[in-house]
Amino acid sequence: TVDLMSFDLSTGKCSTIKCGASPTYIKRGDKVFKLQSKTMPLGILKELDAEESTFELMAKDVCIMVSDGVIDSKNDDKIIKIIREFKGNIDTLPHKIIDEAKKLYGQGDDMTVTVILLEENE
Repeated sequence: TVDLMSFDLSTGKCSTIKCGASPTYIKRGDKVFKLQSKTMPLGILKELDAEESTFELMAKDVCIMVSDGVIDSKNDDKIIKIIREFKGNIDTLPHKIIDEAKKLYGQGDDMTVTVILLEENE
């Protein structure tokens, strides 16, 4: 799969390019937005099937990118609930998500979580 994210820190503009990748989540306050594409992984089709999304990030937004071992569409709501309700130190969020994924699926696939906090420019 391909899962790329590009930030312009001066404008807040962000874009993702996904090709068969898991969703990306944006936490803004108590809301969670899910960015996903319906593309196939590389190699399935003869032509590149990538999808680009563009959006604007705001100060204190949190971006969460996960590998496919962390998310299953049947249990997506449990991971979203963890993200929505999270209030602690941002460094512990990936561990909470992976711990929940292990409870749901065991340790059969790789599990990677990347969390990015957009801080205010002083």
